[in-house]
Amino acid sequence: MSERRKRTLIVDHRYLVFPRWRDAGAPTSDAVSVTLDGEPYIAVGGAALAPREPDFYTFLDLDPVRGHEVTVEIEGENAEAIDLVRTVDRIPSAYAPYREPERPLVHFSPLRGWLNDPSGLLYLDGQWHLYYANNRFANRMAGPDNAWAHAVSPDLVHWREVPLFLCPIRGQRSFWTGGAALDVANTTGEGKPGKPAVVFSANNGSDAPNAFTQCVFVSTDGGASCTLDPRKMYVPLPAEAIAGVGAPGTR
Repeated sequence: MSERRKRTLIVDHRYLVFPRWRDAGAPTSDAVSVTLDGEPYIAVGGAALAPREPDFYTFLDLDPVRGHEVTVEIEGENAEAIDLVRTVDRIPSAYAPYREPERPLVHFSPLRGWLNDPSGLLYLDGQWHLYYANNRFANRMAGPDNAWAHAVSPDLVHWREVPLFLCPIRGQRSFWTGGAALDVANTTGEGKPGKPAVVFSANNGSDAPNAFTQCVFVSTDGGASCTLDPRKMYVPLPAEAIAGVGAPGTR
């Protein structure tokens, strides 16, 4: 039976954790939304939550916003899982992080969730950046629940996961495959001397205005976060671009 539960917490530890079952791709009806200081942070559907005796916990890394207030709402048959949502400094697990049985150790894999398309790969200020499609709340293709997760490395061997870079909001926005470029000429006007902006592009997915067109967003802190400006994100490409600039018979 579907119900809706809500609770508000102060981010007094690094991680906000959610109890999960091993869903193995089975469809669920649970929806999860998180607001930060009253503003939407992430909202997904089809989460595989466990109201009791979870197999493991998934997480949101909220280290940059410690001391702020978050409100979590769960709607669905497992809404009572809200009672197990909490903030922690260490994610509960039966195994040490990244040391679970059968986890590949040569290539990067996220601590939790499905992953797919690498996007916006770049080297900046001594670090390699990997942005990739991630479904933090279920072990299957994300669709409209697709986030851009983010990991950094000094050597392409040792990786450190950092907070999600782009979070989907069901019915408002989602982010699919894209790329990145360093704005060395400061064409955006948002860079500073010695610190150029990073310009990202992404297919804006199914849950967004002008679905399946490209959107642009800019980072001025070395790719750690970005500005979501609707004036840049959801503007359809010009007709000549859609037709194919440079195609035979065009200028």
